[in-house]
Amino acid sequence: MEAPKVERQSLLVHTFTDKSVLRKAYMPFIKNGGLFFITTKKRRYKMGEKVSLAIKVNFDDVNENLRAKGKVVWITPENAEGYRSEGIGVQFSQEDAILGNKMEDYLAGTLDNETLTHTL
Repeated sequence: MEAPKVERQSLLVHTFTDKSVLRKAYMPFIKNGGLFFITTKKRRYKMGEKVSLAIKVNFDDVNENLRAKGKVVWITPENAEGYRSEGIGVQFSQEDAILGNKMEDYLAGTLDNETLTHTL
């Protein structure tokens, strides 16, 4: 009998120490919310690829370590127009949709401004 295949997921780790950096990364237009992660040429991601997230939020009066699962729903390639950073947008899983709510709480009062983000 064959052993079951274990799906290995990439782990994306990031610390946000500034609200403006989190604002540039947050993707409120994605169902459940999502974050953009700047990536390097060393690792190529595919649309729909599942990933694990380890996020630390440490600014103002917030100090939280968050874990979640998600999938790649946005890819900005190398040399994208508008000098956009190469990277991926990750949608939070349905089970971790609460993370989208937390991001919006952290960013209260900043989501309506016209600050450029990594995606739009």
